[in-house]
Amino acid sequence: MIEEIDPLNRRMHATTFAALLAMGAVALPAASVTAADPLVARTTQHGVVLTLRLPAGPWQPGERIDGTVTVKNTNDRKVWYLATGCRLVGVEVRVPTDPAAGRDWSAKRGRFKQLALSRALDLGPVVDRFTVEGVGDCAEPVPESLAAGASRTRDVSVRLRRAAIGAHHLDVSAVFAFQGFHESDADWQDYQPAPIAASVRVRFDERRSTLISPARALDIALGTTWVHDQIRDSHPDAWIKLDMELSYRSSVGWQWRVGLFEDVGDPQDQARIVVGFVVNARSGVVSTD
Repeated sequence: MIEEIDPLNRRMHATTFAALLAMGAVALPAASVTAADPLVARTTQHGVVLTLRLPAGPWQPGERIDGTVTVKNTNDRKVWYLATGCRLVGVEVRVPTDPAAGRDWSAKRGRFKQLALSRALDLGPVVDRFTVEGVGDCAEPVPESLAAGASRTRDVSVRLRRAAIGAHHLDVSAVFAFQGFHESDADWQDYQPAPIAASVRVRFDERRSTLISPARALDIALGTTWVHDQIRDSHPDAWIKLDMELSYRSSVGWQWRVGLFEDVGDPQDQARIVVGFVVNARSGVVSTD
């Protein structure tokens, strides 16, 4: 079964920040790309300059990609940011998603598909996350500061898995979780990052057959009796979170994982999963895990 989780507990903001990192993502100002080098992306916001440098493409499946990310504070005062896993910046590789809509569904299934597909298209499937030089493991996100005029550069590295989705491009984004110029008096759970992102599109040489699109995966699942029954028995007015993501497991390969949560109105148990399923992105088989 898909593991039941509580997205509205005291660590909700950490979950929110993880979602913000899962992006080129959320609506952010577009970063400029240096003409001399198509794989240098740079953006400046709030006096913070974020620069991502990567090797020229096209990248190949299985290739090791090494680059750097730099954050510079050009202000005359320190800036605060939310460090997740002790990281100065998060960097991810994502695949642009085919928006083909597929079948129209009525009633609850139609609303469910609209929300799930929006989630999948907004975030795009993650291919890989970069590792960052000198990063330790932190159990929780914590507020950190960057001194006035200070600059930090970190090496980043990833070995691309075989994406096998017929992609010709990959989107790479670096995200700095800018918090502000004053440390909050609140607990870190109450921090609301204002992400600064620098993104670049990279050519990718992938000739494998495509996986099932998110719309197709939803159409297959929504035509399955037990998924239909779960949605029918849910209460749209209580829907508070619907996630759809492409994930990889070595034992089964690529899967579309979908989960819908409802608010149950209990302060001790504020959310529960009411619809959960997995669609194998190659075979189309729908299961609970």
